[in-house]
Amino acid sequence: MGKEDKYFVERRNVSSQEKLKRFMKAEPLYGTAARVGADGNILIMRWREGKRGTINSEDYSSLTKRQRPDSAQMRQGLKSKSVSSSEVVEFDNVEAAIRSVCYILEGQQHEERQAEVILQRTRYLIDFFQEHELSKVPLEQRRALQEETIAMLSDVGLDPESVELEVKMLMIFWTVKGSLGQDTRSRDNEMITEQALRAAQRRARQRKQAVLGNITLKYTPIGGAFALARTTARETMFEVGDEVDRRLLPNVYLDNPEIPVWKDIDHTIKKIDALSEMLEDVLVMPYRPIALMGKGYLEQTKFLLERRTSAALSELHERGFVQGIRQTMSLDPEIGDFGRTLLKNAYVYPENPS
Repeated sequence: MGKEDKYFVERRNVSSQEKLKRFMKAEPLYGTAARVGADGNILIMRWREGKRGTINSEDYSSLTKRQRPDSAQMRQGLKSKSVSSSEVVEFDNVEAAIRSVCYILEGQQHEERQAEVILQRTRYLIDFFQEHELSKVPLEQRRALQEETIAMLSDVGLDPESVELEVKMLMIFWTVKGSLGQDTRSRDNEMITEQALRAAQRRARQRKQAVLGNITLKYTPIGGAFALARTTARETMFEVGDEVDRRLLPNVYLDNPEIPVWKDIDHTIKKIDALSEMLEDVLVMPYRPIALMGKGYLEQTKFLLERRTSAALSELHERGFVQGIRQTMSLDPEIGDFGRTLLKNAYVYPENPS
């Protein structure tokens, strides 16, 4: 399908426009087409195919280059061309984002299989009708070929009663039509038969290329980025939480507000600063808000320790920063948010999804 047969639109309701604004402000996630907001939400721009005449012009605006006023362009474009609409999808959980990408890539494999079945069947039929003179192939045999074609296409979900994409409808139509060896007037016609089968092949190749270019090449790196972001977040939180539990909370300056301040407090300050910097690598929900909360407690603690006074140590406890570190960053799920969050999201695919 050529570019002239495609019409591009976007939703213009308030919710969609707000998502689009957040998408534009967000940063690319590890250089992929996915983006991540400051809050850790993940955003992806998706394109959906629609049938001609099925999209309401009141809910969409044109993305196709305008040569006329938008209203006129929309009325003409939505009726005469296949429509592709943009949509920003937002995830507040990296595990859900990973599941979504896996679902998309699994669907892509099915789409490729459908196109491959069309290509295989049309190659077989072209060879068959080139090897056998059409007029000498009994109509009953050709009807059997057609029924066999319909069954093969139905086995991979290419049922004309259920498919919605125009390119699939055309693939089905030309393949089934070419199987019978007749034109629209039910006359044997070798030229029309080959043209129909070649048309189906072209559509199948275009569909396969579109799936590969628009889905596989886009979502494979996105899926890798999501997996990396999740692994980085969990490993960082575990490493920081373990350090907090085993070394920071038992530290004399955090454990005893009455301890005299010695020069070795500098080591504690540097350690807190290092832990705080590590938490910047936690980019995605649901881990980022908890990581930022822990980072805030660490920075407040570092600020007070840098005073190097007994009064600052007392203030550290009085203002609840030590308790805040414990309740936020402990790996014990009975105590800390780190522990509870890591435990709750331990699996990408929950054993008992609700």
